Amino acid sequence: MQEIIAKTKKIIFSPKEFFKDLNEPKIKDAFVFAAFWSLVRAVLAFLISIPIASVFGKSLSYPQVVLGFIAELIIGFVAAFLLYLWLRLFGGKGNYLKTYQLYVYSNTPNMLLGWLPIISIIAGIYGLYILIVGTREIHKIGNKKSILIYLIPMIVIVILLLVGTIFAFSSLYKFGFPRLR
Repeated sequence: MQEIIAKTKKIIFSPKEFFKDLNEPKIKDAFVFAAFWSLVRAVLAFLISIPIASVFGKSLSYPQVVLGFIAELIIGFVAAFLLYLWLRLFGGKGNYLKTYQLYVYSNTPNMLLGWLPIISIIAGIYGLYILIVGTREIHKIGNKKSILIYLIPMIVIVILLLVGTIFAFSSLYKFGFPRLR
């Protein structure tokens, strides 16, 4: 556990040095790291849902927590594979193992603070920063290109969401807003 804590500190406070020094030949180390912090996050999310239930009437159940934990671990492999393909498209030099490590370790802020409302947004932004730094170090992609690789899809997604929202509201206006009685 001390190794996981030390690794976490280095990822958070010195991501460039962490990725530059990253020399884990097996996927196991990154998987254990992800499993540990995912379990911590699942337990904390469950605990925070209990007082919220007093206001909204429903907390997370044990099966939801367990399924969420398992799903997060499986999604990590799939997301890393998609990230690997995306980075290879832009000339990335790293292999799948290194991309899985990049995905897991750049997700550290989210695993630590993703269970906290609002703060999770800041954690996500810092995770994106770590992802960009790690992409530079692991896939040997320049700084500007590393930023654009992630920024362009985010802009496209925001535009699509805005267009979808405008379309939805214009449809509601055209066909009439539902009336509350």
